Amino acid sequence: MVVLAVGCGFDSAAPGGTRNSSSGSPATSGGAPATNGGAPPATGGLPATSAGTSAVAGGGSLISPAGGSTNQAGMPSGGAGSGNGGGSAGGGGQSTGGAGQLDPHFKLAWRDDFDTFDSTRWTKQTHTFAENLARFSATNAVVEGGLLKLRVTHVQNGDKAYTAAELASKDQFTFGRFAGRIKFCAGSGIVSSLFTYHDDVNTSWQEIDIEHLGNLPKSVQYNLISGNNNNRVYQPKVVTFQFGPPLDFHDYVIEWTPSGVTSFVDGNQTYHDVQASLKDAARLHMNAWPTNTAVTTFAGPFDPSAVPCEAQYDWVEAYTYTP
Repeated sequence: MVVLAVGCGFDSAAPGGTRNSSSGSPATSGGAPATNGGAPPATGGLPATSAGTSAVAGGGSLISPAGGSTNQAGMPSGGAGSGNGGGSAGGGGQSTGGAGQLDPHFKLAWRDDFDTFDSTRWTKQTHTFAENLARFSATNAVVEGGLLKLRVTHVQNGDKAYTAAELASKDQFTFGRFAGRIKFCAGSGIVSSLFTYHDDVNTSWQEIDIEHLGNLPKSVQYNLISGNNNNRVYQPKVVTFQFGPPLDFHDYVIEWTPSGVTSFVDGNQTYHDVQASLKDAARLHMNAWPTNTAVTTFAGPFDPSAVPCEAQYDWVEAYTYTP
């Protein structure tokens, strides 16, 4: 597949009329301080310090974010996986996305190379939430040039001054592996992501995030969220790299098992945490949106000059899990 490295600055178009909030779940990714002392040491031997900071393969560092809002609205999780045409950054061919051979408990359910938009696999969301300056619109989720592009534009959309984009898988997964080759959005106050999300958050909030926060140009935030809408438990960690996630495509992976959640970037384990409460079926989501600084500052103050911008997805894979 030819990858078109299209950045920000495309022509924007107005959505087809005012869109009301869908029955889809609101976004919510965490920025509350971590509830534990840091992630356990990675299985690849990444040492943890007494402060809960772990070394990251490839020269990165793992830290807990300083502050944030319990009402943060973001999401994410993602990574690379096996399949033709994938490969880690700088390479081609097949990739397992993690260190070594793929765990046989994971079985590929599907892979989307975004040659066309598959409406049998994805739903384009049209909801919004207080932390979001935009309303999601089907207009801003487009497939072109072999890429899925989730766009943030300065176009009035109902009660919101901006328009953004989110997809949710029609399939639900109870544990699994989720992988993607992604170039995230740039700009302070902009969030873009790959994540899993349980539909009924009032009963059971279940979320696993990989998200790029625009004020941290060389980092991604991982987050596990459990509990319910009135009593959420956050486990956020920020990982800083030697590269900028908005500058080029990299392979991101989430592996969710009954014993915990592990993430990889370009084949290197970068995160591991335990959350026994994450056990309910969830859909795979991707989105890009501008934050409302009056409500949350977890992605930094919103910079209007960062819009228009887009998060780009070369491919995404979903795996089922069998104990």
